Amino acid sequence: MEEEPPMDLPEDLWALVFRRLGDERWWEPLSLVCRRFLFITNGLRSDLTITDRTKCGPGPGPVCSLPRLFRRFPNLRRIAVHDFRGDLDRLFREIACSDLKVEALDLSRLCIRFPRSAAAELAARKGDRLRTLILARFFLLEKDDVLAIAELFPNLEELDISQPQEDIDHAGYLHEMVNDEAIAVLSSKLRNLRSIRLSGNHFLSDNALVLLASNCPMLTEVVAHDCSFMGGSGIAFALRECQNLTSVSVNKITDLSLGREKNLFFHATALRRLCLSRMGDPDKLLISIGEAGLPLQEFCLSECPELSFAGFSAVMQSCGRSLRHLALANLPTVCDESMVAVLPYLSNLNSIHLSNCCDLSNITFFGIVKNCVSIEKIEMVHTKLGRGVWPADLFANRTIRSLNLASNRCLDDNTLQHIAAVCPQLRSLDLNYCWDVTGEGLGKVGEVCREVRDLSMKGCSKIKNLGTGSGFLKLETLQVGGSGFEDEALLSIAANCKQLSWLHLTGCSGVTKKGVKEIVRKCQRLQQLSMGSRNVDANVLSWIVFSRPFLRKIEWQSGVLPVKVQDLFLRHGCMSAITVSVQLLLQYRSGASISFPSLSEQLGFRSMESLFSNFKIGMDLYTYVYRNS
Repeated sequence: MEEEPPMDLPEDLWALVFRRLGDERWWEPLSLVCRRFLFITNGLRSDLTITDRTKCGPGPGPVCSLPRLFRRFPNLRRIAVHDFRGDLDRLFREIACSDLKVEALDLSRLCIRFPRSAAAELAARKGDRLRTLILARFFLLEKDDVLAIAELFPNLEELDISQPQEDIDHAGYLHEMVNDEAIAVLSSKLRNLRSIRLSGNHFLSDNALVLLASNCPMLTEVVAHDCSFMGGSGIAFALRECQNLTSVSVNKITDLSLGREKNLFFHATALRRLCLSRMGDPDKLLISIGEAGLPLQEFCLSECPELSFAGFSAVMQSCGRSLRHLALANLPTVCDESMVAVLPYLSNLNSIHLSNCCDLSNITFFGIVKNCVSIEKIEMVHTKLGRGVWPADLFANRTIRSLNLASNRCLDDNTLQHIAAVCPQLRSLDLNYCWDVTGEGLGKVGEVCREVRDLSMKGCSKIKNLGTGSGFLKLETLQVGGSGFEDEALLSIAANCKQLSWLHLTGCSGVTKKGVKEIVRKCQRLQQLSMGSRNVDANVLSWIVFSRPFLRKIEWQSGVLPVKVQDLFLRHGCMSAITVSVQLLLQYRSGASISFPSLSEQLGFRSMESLFSNFKIGMDLYTYVYRNS
């Protein structure tokens, strides 16, 4: 009987199938199946990050490869530029000349002046389409830059000009920084503005927020931390006048009164997210929020040493049942007794973050597990978890997916075993710098929590392995830098954890190239590897890269590498993904002959056939996979 030909799905159906995979990292193996899948996955990508090392071949600078990148990924909507020291003007012009429909630009942390002339060219071609511009921690962001942005990109909906890095250049010239005058022009031009982040602009006053609230009717989010001349009247005006305001994040506010108005929060009916820190008279403020009965979904409170239980309780009792996310940090007055008292009101929480609340112990943790039946994520960083009692009848909460318990010096194996018992569906566990936890306690976690994908235990010197059991079979990410991990543990992981994709080994003195090679051989999904000279010799890096085609990123923490392995490239092909050293690539592209027998010998392959099975020259290189730190 003649076999039926395989079903040939249309490309849009294949795209739908690929999207259902969720994480974009799984598109990469698919792109290696055939050219058609490569074309489909290229079309699915909407985000691109450009760094100082982004380059597809020899040329005068990193930007020379961008037209090729933009043609390869035609549906990019968001471009982020990080760690870039090249020609930003040229980059802007390449984006302007491309066919991309870019809606968001992220230029965070760039030590480059804002390219006004190139921005004008970009605006002339794509200015009406740009909706998001992020300039957080931008170097020397001046008043004239903000005026140019307001003029060039009138349809911006999200603007981040927070934390400008310098107001004086190297020549000692004082620049005119962002002030109320610039915000006046900005607010009058950007009528569609929905989100504005102003933190760290010390020349802004309350009048800036009044202008934004008056001129931007669509405003939904305001973030204004560390603005020296803001006393509170500006955010109070915004709370009263902005009917669409859903998110407010401020600090160091001493007065939120507005004239004769007793409680302005009665006007903020749309408010759903409120973040406050270092507030003057926090009790009075929190009682006002409680009286208004706002249906807050996210509430953050930090660094308020004068806070009392009365203010804290007022908000929790009034807003607790609507809260989905609660974050408390550096609050010395929050203790087990106060948390136990308010937990019954927090039954609908999805996540709770309790960082540096040093009086919280086992009582709080197990109280959260029992009372918050919808909780998915718990963070108790730097607390007294490990001290205190636990309930006699442990309640297993099957909704908990993520635990961040880092820097709990009192946490031991016994407590960890009880925690595992109440979190059977756990997927992510962070035990960084929990010094009393050992491999035995960790093994108990693996036996009970069979769904763990992400595990981190940096700095845990007593942890030498993942226990003697057969747990953690679904592990994908493992960070053990600075721990007591040894080769025997890696051999066990290589045999059992077949889904491992990211491994961090830096600072593990007990790990050698024997264990690393075994991981590389057997963990076929390995994509990222972090290590140093304590683990392997630099000469082994080439063997690692060529032995594992899916490997995309190596972090080497031990200084400068030899020239032959200093730069490695990532290349997408139809059958395999491999990397070659810059030196060899340049020799090939210049037409120079390469001795393949000696090359295969150098890279650790036994024959030319094994080399050619992993080494397919001719595809376009598009970005680096090696990051020399």
